[in-house]
Amino acid sequence: MFWSQGGAGLFSSSDAPPDIDSAGPTIVETLQPENPIKPNGKGSRPVNIPVPKDPQVTRRFHTQSCDPSSEPLREIPAGGIVKWTDEKGITHYEDYHGDTRPAGRDLVSLFPDIKDYFSLDISMPSGGRLPVAEKDIRLQATRTYELYRTWLDDKWLSRAKIHLRLYTSEQQYAALRKKYVGADSDDVPGFYVARLNQAAILHTGNKAQTLRIVNHEVAHVINNQVFGTLPRWLNEGLATYVEVLKEDSLEVKVADQRLASWKTNTISNVMPVVSVRELLSATQSDWSATKRLSHYQLSQLLTYYLLQPQHRDFTLPLLRTLAAQKCSESDVESLIDQRYVGGLSGLSEDFARWLEK
Repeated sequence: MFWSQGGAGLFSSSDAPPDIDSAGPTIVETLQPENPIKPNGKGSRPVNIPVPKDPQVTRRFHTQSCDPSSEPLREIPAGGIVKWTDEKGITHYEDYHGDTRPAGRDLVSLFPDIKDYFSLDISMPSGGRLPVAEKDIRLQATRTYELYRTWLDDKWLSRAKIHLRLYTSEQQYAALRKKYVGADSDDVPGFYVARLNQAAILHTGNKAQTLRIVNHEVAHVINNQVFGTLPRWLNEGLATYVEVLKEDSLEVKVADQRLASWKTNTISNVMPVVSVRELLSATQSDWSATKRLSHYQLSQLLTYYLLQPQHRDFTLPLLRTLAAQKCSESDVESLIDQRYVGGLSGLSEDFARWLEK
């Protein structure tokens, strides 16, 4: 899944971004106990670091990306996330707004209040019916915001305008993908154009897969709203992380067998190609080259590692700095080198030991 710096959608006049079909091209970016890590005292306060002007270098930096129309989160009068079981014994989840909870629904929201986190607009340029349930998209977006509320102060969160375009025509989608992602992008089923604030997704018939891609692209929309322009590895890592949020909690837990498979693949196929240091300093060209898949896989696992409970004393202050400074320029690689015990070398060594476990 790709995320870009940068129709037939029906938008309200206040929320409408430029039409993705008519806008010009843009640079595209796109899916065991250990010793606790504690801040080492160096750089413990938010830091702004001078950023080189070379565009190939600045791709790795947290750069200015502020929406002047950003709206703070507003509390709604009543609402929440509820679950219920149908006559076949299948459990369903949905969000609701209003003074009266739907009958037979149990409240499972993890906050005593629920905010007006986002507006959601979905269009089908190829025609046809929406292949996934809107309530499932809304639920995942709400869960992502709830997770971020456990990491960040509400003052750093703002309301997102989510515009999705789902295509059933591979030809229509391919033309748009070529324009924004490039010719060598046949394996890209979804992408987000930040400067237009629109995401495009191809539905190939598998509803579960389409929903997962939608959730990934929605996470990019929320990331851009909350953090500004994140380094590519962290943006992709967070978007993949929230794909597997549990429906009735804010837990992200990868099954042991799947995690073991990830680790084995990373040791055997990824790390010999891309190291942690190379990933953190990767340029746009690096992400577009033959190592692209390795960058994605390493981003996914490194982010999962950093968000394990024993590492959050380091990771959450870093995310709070980025959210607080979303309108500033910060060199995330240098921040990690300053704040992680042992610097980048320490992170690489600790991550390698974790992969071996």
